Amino acid sequence: MLTTQPRHKVDGYRPGLSSCGAFGRLRAAWRRLSRGRPSRGRRGLDFHLLLRFIEQSETVYKTIHGVNPVLIWCFNDGLHPKLFLESHRAVTAVSFCPFDENLIVGGLQNGQIIIWDIKNKLNKVEEEEILTTEQQKYKVLMFSLVQWMKHTRDFSRVRITAESDIQHSHTSPVSSVKWMTPTWKITRTGQIQDIKEDEAHSLQFVSCATDGSILFWDLQARPATSVGDYTPTRKSRRLTARPTALTVDVSPYRFLNRLMQPQYRLTTHNVKKNKPLLLSCLDLLPVDVSYKIPSAIETHSLTDRLTCPPIITEPPHPPETILFCGSLDGYFTCVQWDGYDVNPGDMVIQECAKLRKIGRYHDGPVTCIDRNGLCPDTYLTVGGKVFAIWKDSFPHRPILWRRSRHRYLHGAWSIKNSAMIKLCRSDGNREVWYLIRRTDKMYYEQSLSGSAILGSYTHPSRGNMPDVLGVADCNGSFRIFYVPLALTGNKDAHELLNIQLDREVNRKKAFMAWQNNWLKNNQHIVQERWANRLEYQRKREEKAITEKRRILEEKQRLIKEQILAAQKSVPQPGHYGEWAKEQWQIKEEERMNKVLLLKKQLNPNILASQQMPLKTLQQEEEKKKKKQKDRLQSSDKIFTETVAMLFPDVIKKKPPPPIDPYAGGNLLEDKQTCIKEFAQVVEECKLYVKENIFEYKFDWQKIMQAGRNRRKTIDRQFLTFSHKNRRENEKNSVISTIESESKVSWISGS
Repeated sequence: MLTTQPRHKVDGYRPGLSSCGAFGRLRAAWRRLSRGRPSRGRRGLDFHLLLRFIEQSETVYKTIHGVNPVLIWCFNDGLHPKLFLESHRAVTAVSFCPFDENLIVGGLQNGQIIIWDIKNKLNKVEEEEILTTEQQKYKVLMFSLVQWMKHTRDFSRVRITAESDIQHSHTSPVSSVKWMTPTWKITRTGQIQDIKEDEAHSLQFVSCATDGSILFWDLQARPATSVGDYTPTRKSRRLTARPTALTVDVSPYRFLNRLMQPQYRLTTHNVKKNKPLLLSCLDLLPVDVSYKIPSAIETHSLTDRLTCPPIITEPPHPPETILFCGSLDGYFTCVQWDGYDVNPGDMVIQECAKLRKIGRYHDGPVTCIDRNGLCPDTYLTVGGKVFAIWKDSFPHRPILWRRSRHRYLHGAWSIKNSAMIKLCRSDGNREVWYLIRRTDKMYYEQSLSGSAILGSYTHPSRGNMPDVLGVADCNGSFRIFYVPLALTGNKDAHELLNIQLDREVNRKKAFMAWQNNWLKNNQHIVQERWANRLEYQRKREEKAITEKRRILEEKQRLIKEQILAAQKSVPQPGHYGEWAKEQWQIKEEERMNKVLLLKKQLNPNILASQQMPLKTLQQEEEKKKKKQKDRLQSSDKIFTETVAMLFPDVIKKKPPPPIDPYAGGNLLEDKQTCIKEFAQVVEECKLYVKENIFEYKFDWQKIMQAGRNRRKTIDRQFLTFSHKNRRENEKNSVISTIESESKVSWISGS
């Protein structure tokens, strides 16, 4: 089916406008400028009105007719995407449903949430249309003649299934979308409940935006058009059930179109700054879903399509009303809410969330938060030029953070190795950190793009096949790389990482306890340092005020000189004769100077260049005098330092004289006391050694496995160049040299 696409007529910058209000004024301004007869004093205003309208019209045109697709690619076709997911606004966040492969949720720039249902879409795109030669020619001819028509039967284009009600959506661009665990559900009062075994799994997700709001959505909830969850119905004379042929491709979520409302709304507010948190990313408990992989997966290639049904398991811990958020100001925050016991009666219930802990260690917007899959209490945050690792048991401060010369744009934990971090930088490189090997420096670095990398994502595992890494950069290109198996596998990585992080947490807690104790016992030192700091700040402020006052006085002096010069250039009333005499004297002086220079044949520029050495000598003499003056003022200090350097024994503090043994006291009693204390310490040490027996656990298999892993890691850059290849190359080089020598000897003999 072909439908005509509306075209908009444009006549220069003269769009059709009404003759009233601002449009009428704009039309009048255009007429005045086009005829070359602008009204007096209105040329700048008319031009400003035209420019403003042109900018607004271009923005509106891009918004309505612009293309903002989300592309879905397949491994068997790297040049053309399989599906184009259409959108009427720029998409700022996208998320696949982890337990329903047909659902995709996106967040728009205007704050709305949209849903795409791609059920049966890929099969229709890959179906081959069988046409005869005449039919193909007729089809090509028709499309060449009617290029202004739009083809509506293009199965690769997927339209929006449903979009949220703009009245109850975000008011700024959506920054992140995350799916909730399907075994939990959040009610309209903000309470999280477990789903019973006989009930269906939930379809809920969370979204956040830069306006500081967090919204919970439910795709199974019926939208309410009035207060009290009441949806009015009307009687219809149509058939109660449509024919099956008309409902095959109809999505079950079509009823949510422009009616979808959030289940619950949270607002965040920074009390210190007295403004809402500009949320840039979001993280909650990951969905505990595994996939049933076919047994014959090893016989398939990467281009084969496999269907892996999800296996949903119940999380081991009870549901918690806690979220982790990052902001554009560099804050990492833990958000908590309580919910309501009774429904207040609003269409969308709103609550101001509590910030349980908040920390700011990033020098830019927090671009992503990633939770470790095998260590759920460990988080990675990336923002600005800093990445940090946090743990629930140590709030307000990160366990580890590092700074780079380049800006980080994305970061994530490795799927197969929980101790490995992958970071994307603005210079097109990708850093990999292996925390159990070293934390002071990156493990290795890769150059994957010539521009900033916006993200790197690992494809789900397919048995023993190598991992596939997708990289997206700011130029709009998407690249796919293979990851060697030698860089991914380590079964004991999460245990070693937990031990390392717990040790670091204990060290930091012990240091903080010691620090707090020291500050408590040395209040006078803290107060003295604080007083010195306040004094230093006061002096700096006084110096700044003095400098400002000097600059202001200089400006006032220059203004006065300009005023006096202006007054002298114009005669005062009643003093015209005096003013004329002064002007005549000034001109006479200038004329005499010119006459003298001409008679003596002197050039002012040459005189100035000849005076430069003399002026330089004079300035150097003034600097020498100033240095001498400063040296005389510090003569006492110089004398003290010279004496200390030449005669250190004179100013050296003499040690106190030894204690006279005959001055008093009983040496025998002191010796007996020392012997008793030493015996007591020996007994305590023996008891401690007896209670804490050291047992060395030796496992030969673990040591061999660790050695093999180290060998693989060290030889990762020599994977393609083995010892056998090196021997063959050496053999070939020796043979070639022998042949060349034999040829030379044969030529010389002949």
